[in-house]
Amino acid sequence: MKFRNPFITIVFMFFFFNNGQAENVISYLCKDISYQKTSKTENGWIPFNGFINNGLNNGVYWLKLELIPSKSERVIRIPESHVTNTTLLFNNSTIPVWVPNDYITYKIPASNKHNTYYLKVNCLLEARITLDVLNISQYYQNKTKAYITKALYYGIVLIILLFNLFSYINLKNKAYLYYMFMVFGMALNAFYKDGLIAFLFGFNGVNEVLELYINLILPISAIFFAKSYLDQKNKLFRIRRIGTAVAFLCIFGTILFHSTHNFTIYVWTNIFQLLTLNIFWLYGIILWKKNVYARFYAIAYGLPLLIAHDYYFSPYFGFSLFNTSPNFYKIGSIFEMLVFTYAIMHFTKNLALKNKVYRLKIVEYAKLIEKNSATNTTYDLEKELIKTYKFTPTEIKILKSLADKNSNKIIAEKHFISENTVKFHVKNIYTKFEVNNRKQAQIKYHNFTTSISL
Repeated sequence: MKFRNPFITIVFMFFFFNNGQAENVISYLCKDISYQKTSKTENGWIPFNGFINNGLNNGVYWLKLELIPSKSERVIRIPESHVTNTTLLFNNSTIPVWVPNDYITYKIPASNKHNTYYLKVNCLLEARITLDVLNISQYYQNKTKAYITKALYYGIVLIILLFNLFSYINLKNKAYLYYMFMVFGMALNAFYKDGLIAFLFGFNGVNEVLELYINLILPISAIFFAKSYLDQKNKLFRIRRIGTAVAFLCIFGTILFHSTHNFTIYVWTNIFQLLTLNIFWLYGIILWKKNVYARFYAIAYGLPLLIAHDYYFSPYFGFSLFNTSPNFYKIGSIFEMLVFTYAIMHFTKNLALKNKVYRLKIVEYAKLIEKNSATNTTYDLEKELIKTYKFTPTEIKILKSLADKNSNKIIAEKHFISENTVKFHVKNIYTKFEVNNRKQAQIKYHNFTTSISL
C-alpha cells in the first residue's frame, strides 16, 4: 500500500506511533482478599483513572499496576496523608516503604520488561486514594516544587503568628491571642495534609488518630475568638451557645473515636466540626449590618470554610464540587489570615481611640469633682467660722489674707480698703480668736482649717 500524498503519510504516521505508544495500566478492586487470590483474579478489575473517591465505602482496596519497561528507577506514591496502611507486592515479595517520606512511597528498580505490582491499601478512614507513578527524576522535581510551596506557606504563617503575638503583648487585646490559636489550627491541619507529621513520626497509624484532634483546634478557637471579636449584648448570644454545644459534641466524638476507632463516629465528628464553624460564620452574617467587623469576619471566614466543605465533607459522599487540592486550602487560609489580621488591627485602633476618649472624660470629671469639693470645703469653712466665732464675711476675707502672712498694706490693696480699716478688722479678729498677735491668729486659723477638713 503506497501513500503518494506526503501530508496523508505524515498524519498516518503521527496517529500510528501515538496510538501504539505503551502506557502503564492501573486498575483496582474493592475486596478484602489475600495476595494469592488477587494475583489470580482476572475479572472485576475497575480502570483506575488517577483517583478513587468512594467516600464511606472504605476498607481494603487492591490496585494492580501493570508497568511498562523503564531505564530508570520509578516511584509509586500515594499523596494522601490519611492513607498509611499499605503493602506493595511483586512476585510474592513485599517491597519496603521508602522512608523517611511525607506520603507512602515505594521505590522500584529499573526494568527492561513489563512487570505487574499489586498494591494493597487499607482505607481506615474515607476511601480517597490518589496514585502517582513517576520516574525518579520527575519525583525529585515535583518534590522540590512542593518544598518551595510549603516553605512559602509556613513562612507566611510564622510571620502572621509572630505579628499577632507581639500585638497581644503590646496591646493586651485577647482577640490577637485567640486568633493565634485559629491560625495555629489551620497551619497544623495543612502540616498534617502535607504529610509532614508522617515524615517526622513515621507511618505507624498515628495519622488516622491525629486528624480529628487537629481538626478540633478550629471549632474550639472559634468559640473564644468569636466572643472576643464579635461580642454583642443581644439575643445572638444564643447562637454562640449552640455553637459551643456542638463543639463539645466534637470533643466527645473525638475521644469516643480514639477508644473505638469506629468510622461512623469519625464521620459524624467531622460533620459536627464543620457544623460548629458554620454556626460561627452564620453569627457574623447575621451581624453584617450591625457591626462593621462582622463583615470582615464573614468574608474572611467564608472562603476557607467553602474550601473545607469541598475538601473535607464532600469525599465522604464520593464527590467533589471543585476538585479542591491542599494548595487551594492554603490559599484560602492565607486569605483569611491577612483579612483577619487587618481587621483586628483596625478593631484595636478604634478601641484605643475610644479608651483615650474615655480617659480624657474621666480626667475632666475628676477635675470637676475636685473643684466642687474645694468649693464645698471653702463654703463649709466660712460657715463654721461664722458659726463658731461670729466672724463677718469681711473679717473672714482679711483673716485668710492674714493667714497667708500678708502685711496690712498688701491686705488693704487686695481688698481695696484703707490700712486703718484693715487694722480695725484685725483687732476684731484677735478679740474673737482670743489671741494677742498675728502669729497666734495664723496658727489658730490653720488648726481650725485642719479640723474642718478632717
